[in-house]
Amino acid sequence: MKRFHFGLQRTTDWREHQAELEKSELEKLTGKRTQLADSRNEVEKELDTLANNQVGHSVHTAQELHQAALFTRSLFNLDKQLVNEQSKCEQQIVQQQGKCIEADRDHRLLLKLRDTKLLEWQKEFNREIEETAADSWNSRRARETSSSSS
Repeated sequence: MKRFHFGLQRTTDWREHQAELEKSELEKLTGKRTQLADSRNEVEKELDTLANNQVGHSVHTAQELHQAALFTRSLFNLDKQLVNEQSKCEQQIVQQQGKCIEADRDHRLLLKLRDTKLLEWQKEFNREIEETAADSWNSRRARETSSSSS
């Protein structure tokens, strides 16, 4: 009996590698989402600090008010940009999750096929062993019968 050989093993290995790459990309996108959320939190803290500082001071020059308004506007624009990037990142994550599921499914399909082929091979191997054992037993029995007849 030949050794078990799965002809699609290289393909299975490649599919496993692809699934790992897709998961790695998903982790990268998830990290990016976390960074964007942290950046938004920092912007919101800065806006709160700026608002509290303006309320605490009663005397402001026109230039201070103008600088504060420009800074506030730039923070709002940055926040809007971060919201847009977060939205794009969320869409990419959803797409990447789909790719991960597909890659994992393709890999599992080949693993299941390999397991099925291995089970078939084991059944055939066991059948051949049983046939060999039966032939051996029959030969021994025939020798014993012929030697006791003589």
